[in-house]
Amino acid sequence: MSTACSSPPEIPSGVTAASFVGLPVTSHGAPTAGAFFTAHNGITYAYGTEDGTVTAVGYNGPSTVVVPETVSNGVDEYLVTAVADEFFSSIVLDSVSIGENVTSIGSWCFVNDNLTTIVFANTLTNIGQGAFAGNALTTVDIPESVTTVNDGAFASNPLTSVKLREGLTEIGAYAFEQTELTSISIPASMTTIGRGAFSGAPLTSATFAGAAPSIHRSLTSDTPTFDAECGLVVHYLSQFGVEGGFTSPTWLGYDSVIDPIVSFELNGHGTTGEQRLVAGNSPGQPVDPEAANVVFCGWYRDAALTVPFDFTATVTDDVTVFAKWAANPVAT
Repeated sequence: MSTACSSPPEIPSGVTAASFVGLPVTSHGAPTAGAFFTAHNGITYAYGTEDGTVTAVGYNGPSTVVVPETVSNGVDEYLVTAVADEFFSSIVLDSVSIGENVTSIGSWCFVNDNLTTIVFANTLTNIGQGAFAGNALTTVDIPESVTTVNDGAFASNPLTSVKLREGLTEIGAYAFEQTELTSISIPASMTTIGRGAFSGAPLTSATFAGAAPSIHRSLTSDTPTFDAECGLVVHYLSQFGVEGGFTSPTWLGYDSVIDPIVSFELNGHGTTGEQRLVAGNSPGQPVDPEAANVVFCGWYRDAALTVPFDFTATVTDDVTVFAKWAANPVAT
């Protein structure tokens, strides 16, 4: 693990009990008599505030657990829509799979387990404070349904890869502190990244897809969002400079560069996606496009198709390249 640059959020002292849907629970997450049932896989459920729903509130079973989409109490079938605070916090687990229908994972839910694998539901919207802190996770893929990753959610994991998807708007304080991340891509939907969110991680690049989110500045905060001394370079697109909040050659005290975009104009023969380059790199030769009754004759820098485009040359600005076509003499 990398050396911490600031202290991670601590688990609140005395965290051994919580309450859910107005039902008191014991230190093991078990609700009062008559308000819960235990399924055959060892998970205990409390009836939800909405008819036909339950929340997972306790567990007694093996180290690999699946929180299901639905569960039966022996009479009726219920949707499992949430996992309670501290649900697995006193249990050593290796692998967890969260079923579809679960929208919320509670605070300190899987803290200090031995998790190496977590599979999230595509219905999940909220990951609670400290939910997966102190585990053995190396990769995390957060679904696009998630809008908020709360404070300390994945702190103190040996993460080397984190996938953040469009739809995520907020990352809380210390959420990915003390990980092994060397790069991170931030989706365009992001609006806020909290204090110390990536502190203690050896990040050398942070690539932003959209306008600049609100962060804690490296020069004005004792716990900045990103460590200043790790050699971080911020990558952004030219369209989000100035009015989009980014600046070069530095942004809020971090080195910054503009990643150029290569756009492809097929001149009436379909469309193809653009290519984002890392600043200072050449694009590399793309696969030749194909179209009916014509033959592709190469890419050109100008719309008049007079100057061939050199894909081995360094691209420093956004550029559009144009496809040249000729009639196919064997077309019928």
